[in-house]
Amino acid sequence: MTRSSMSRLLVAALCVLLVASCGGETKTGVEFGEGSLPDGWPESFPIPANAVIGSTLIDYDSGRLEAEFRVSAPLETLAQYFDLNLTNSGYAVDSSSGDSSTWTIEFRSDDDSGNVVIQSFGEVSSAVVRILGDG
Repeated sequence: MTRSSMSRLLVAALCVLLVASCGGETKTGVEFGEGSLPDGWPESFPIPANAVIGSTLIDYDSGRLEAEFRVSAPLETLAQYFDLNLTNSGYAVDSSSGDSSTWTIEFRSDDDSGNVVIQSFGEVSSAVVRILGDG
């Protein structure tokens, strides 16, 4: 093998190695978190100013995002907040119903759909938001 052939072979091998390592890693499975919004959370989604972010989830396989918000407010107040602010943020509210212990709101936009399930725990209410990302 000549020096020129060996150089070309080395360059070709390096090119193959570089191309193989350029592919971005695709995440799969489920990632759990707490205390901050999951990556990919829609910027336009309304979050109460006094909300504390609890557990979060990213399901890379289905594209689902989930976050729990704890708010010092009655269930009815939190349901009214989401009904009004989802609409003001460009979401359509398809349904909003419940009782004194649990309230469910179904919503959609051009980019996302999902639901908010609000539960009352005395002085604190918990809103679990699921965003499906399928419009």
